Formats: sequence, structure tokens, C-alpha cells
Amino acid sequence: MANECLSLILTARCNLHCSYCYQNAKTNRRAEWDAIQAGIDMAFGDGLSQVELMFLGGEPLLEFELLRRAVSYAETLDRDRKCILFSLITNGTLITETIAEYLDEHKFDIQLSFDGVQPAQLYRGDGTFEILNCVLDSFRIGHPQLFRSRLRIALTVIPETVSCLADSVRYLIEKNVPDIFINCCITPCPGWQKEQIHELDRAFASIAELSRNHVEQTAAIPVMLLRKSDDEIAKRGHQPPLCSALTGRTLALDPDGQLYTCPMFAESYQKFQPGSLMEKAAMLKLGDVTDPEIRKRRSKIAESVRSSDLWTSLEGCYSSYGKCEECDYYGRCSVCPVSIWQTPNAAGPYRIPDFVCAFNRLALKYRDQFPSVPTALKKFLPEAESQVLGKLPAQPE
Repeated sequence: MANECLSLILTARCNLHCSYCYQNAKTNRRAEWDAIQAGIDMAFGDGLSQVELMFLGGEPLLEFELLRRAVSYAETLDRDRKCILFSLITNGTLITETIAEYLDEHKFDIQLSFDGVQPAQLYRGDGTFEILNCVLDSFRIGHPQLFRSRLRIALTVIPETVSCLADSVRYLIEKNVPDIFINCCITPCPGWQKEQIHELDRAFASIAELSRNHVEQTAAIPVMLLRKSDDEIAKRGHQPPLCSALTGRTLALDPDGQLYTCPMFAESYQKFQPGSLMEKAAMLKLGDVTDPEIRKRRSKIAESVRSSDLWTSLEGCYSSYGKCEECDYYGRCSVCPVSIWQTPNAAGPYRIPDFVCAFNRLALKYRDQFPSVPTALKKFLPEAESQVLGKLPAQPE
């Protein structure tokens, strides 16, 4: 394997109680150093060209000293910083200037979980909007290179915040945020009504219009789902994408020293609903990080998943909006397995949550309609095209 990404869950504790968080049983557990060291040693295997250490939680900055120790140790294994990358997923509320300086010094990529305007951010916690508004200002002024190149805002949409989604994106654009990643929540949304897709459509239409205006003024496309290249073909695919966690290509180490193929499966901060497929996802738990059989089990993950009744593709799936295989976006739509597996088996492993389906349909609809990056620059700001092309990362899968 040429590249390795290891997610280090430093703690099962969090200082917020986001209403839609999949981590439904947070505890005070924190990772032990011996387990973290073993995980880092495993990540630095033979022949690797790149190793990414991603720190998350809970809220990882509750264990900032543990994070610093892990970074120091990893840097002793790659003294020239030729192959190691550091990244952090945080709610941002604990970031101080000391922490910001450290993250900047060590070239961290930061994903800041921030849902936008105050009515939306309230679902994460009262008072958090004001804190994060200040964090963005301090990054932009005090750490401009980090702000421009290594900061991404992850905005999570839930049914209750659809009405202010466009306002949230407008606010972030006006704050000069360079990368805005919009995603929908993966936890059940029983309050979502099929007809609400029209409200979500209007929100996406507003975001697309905001983005067109912004390109014209600045030659930048902050909303990542609207970025695409000239050679992206908007057509139905034949093989829906498979989550990398079902192939064993990724690793996550939880506070109990257990390795999984994704943080979403970690048992240290969540309880699985009886009768859901999450209970059958035990095959994606690789075991204790010090177990010498880990590599062997990891190599058999894809085979184990194929032979199980776990959901692995969109074939045969459906929602209230129709069958996946009859959808114009079939083969390009990405659905997290956890959003399927959390549904009780009575609904079957093929039932796509309606909110997830509605979000994906509209995200792809407006992505297809939006001009490609080169075309947008030629149309709106031709003189900036040569300066900007190649600098805009694609929407992550």
C-alpha cells in the first residue's frame, strides 16, 4: 500500500452535544500512549510514499497534549517531513492562539465543523457561533496561509436547518472561507417529509447563484460540491462507488486501542440500535492494535464484506423518490453505509434514507448545471484564469 491514512480517536469525550451526532454514548475514555504509538508504527510501513495522521474525537483538542506527543513521535520517524501529513477534525471551540500557532507551525490541515449562521449552529451548541466567528477571524488575520490553504469548513445540513442553508453559505463566503464542504447528516431524520425536497432545491439554487456571483467577483469557487473539471462527464455510471471502509483501505484507532476500518464503526462512543445492520458490522473491527493478526484480517475485509449481507452498493436500493437504478445520478451518488445500517432491519438493507437521497440528488443536479472551473473562469473573469487553474481541489468523494 503506497499511502496510509490512520485516524486517531484521541478521546470519546466531547464538550458539545450536537443534536445529530452519531456518537450517542460518549464517555470519558482517552487513548493510551502505548496504543497510539503502536498505531503510528503500523502506519509507517515499508514502501509507503505518504502517511496521514488524522486526529479526531469526540473533541480531540480536549487531549491536546496527547496530540502533541503523537506529532513529536511521528516526526522522529520522518525527520525530513517528506511523507507525513497531519490533519485535525475539530468543532473549533477550544482553539486558542497557542493551539492555532502550533497547528500552523506543524502544517496541519484543519476541518472545522461549523454549520453557519446562528440558527443552524444552535443545533451544535448555544454560544458556539460567536466562538467560531472569532476563530475564523483570528485564522484569517493571524494565520493567513493556514486560512487560505489548509482550512476547510464542514457544514452539516439537517432537515431543521434547510431553511437557513443558503444564508449559512453566504455568511461563510462573506468571511472569505476558501473551502466549504456541505454534507447531510447520516443519522435518522424521521421528521423529513418527501415534499420538503422543494425547499432544499430552492436552497441549492440560491447557493448556485451566490457562487456564480462570487466567481465573477473573485475567480474563486468556495463551495466544493460545485467545483468540477472540464472532463467530468455527467452521465449514469454502471458500478456505484464502494466505501473505502468496506475494502480495508483505511484505519481508525479508538480510545480502547481497537482498530476499525472507519471511525464510524468505533464502539467506544456509540451504542448500536438493536436490529440494525450496525450490529453485523463487527467484521470491520480488526481488533487490538498490538495483535499480530491485524494485517491478515485487514487483507480479508473486502472478501468478508462481499460474502455477507451487509449493504455494499446502490444496486437494488430505493427511497421515497424512486429506485436508485432508475435515477439519473446512479453510479455517481455517494451514500455512507452507516446511514443505511442504522435503519432497523424491518426497513431492509436497501432503504436509502429520504433526506440523504434528496440531498444527493440536488447536490449532483446543481453540480451538473454549474460551469466547470475553467469554463467559469473564462466566462466570468478571463484574465484570472491562468492564475487560478489547478489551485482548486476537487470535491472529495
